[in-house]
Amino acid sequence: MSKFRPLSRRHSSSSSSSSSSSGADRKSASDRHSHLNLVDRVGVGLELRLTRFFTAWGVFCAEYPLPVIVLGFSAAVALCTGAQFLDVTTDPVKLWVGPGGLGCRW
Repeated sequence: MSKFRPLSRRHSSSSSSSSSSSGADRKSASDRHSHLNLVDRVGVGLELRLTRFFTAWGVFCAEYPLPVIVLGFSAAVALCTGAQFLDVTTDPVKLWVGPGGLGCRW
């Protein structure tokens, strides 16, 4: 018999006839986190919500890869169209000398 106990019952390969299991395995999530202070409970709740959201997002992206790729590429192209109107200044005098400075009077 292993000296390490599984983290949760669903990962355990032992049968339910084991007498070593305690009532702690059957506690609800709110009972398991009742000893935590408010900040820790909010952190645990936020982590659970983020885990659920990103798991659902990952499943969606895995199930529909083509629309995700097309929409992502389209959004990148749409957001980059403004770069064609960008005017880049490379003259050091205009970059580093203020208006009315000695460099502008030459």
